[in-house]
Amino acid sequence: MSAALVWLNNPLTIAPLTWFSYLTGTRLMGSSHSGPLLGADWQFSSEWIASTLITIWKPLALGAFSLAVSSAIAAYVLTQLCWRARSWWRRRQRSLS
Repeated sequence: MSAALVWLNNPLTIAPLTWFSYLTGTRLMGSSHSGPLLGADWQFSSEWIASTLITIWKPLALGAFSLAVSSAIAAYVLTQLCWRARSWWRRRQRSLS
């Protein structure tokens, strides 16, 4: 079931995550993006992908890294808070019994 959901979910989420990473990277670098990446010369070919990646790889990598680090920190903090709340709830339930 999980393998089937991965095959369904990944194609739907990769484009928005890549675009958000690129926009985050351009904001962190203090530059603006050069407009839509899918202009009139858009083609789904290895040449187009290579030529586009040459111009956007720095903000894309910076954005992806910063989003990964911030997501990891947020998940860690949320996990710690949930664990402490669970422990507090169990102690409370034991004291009421």
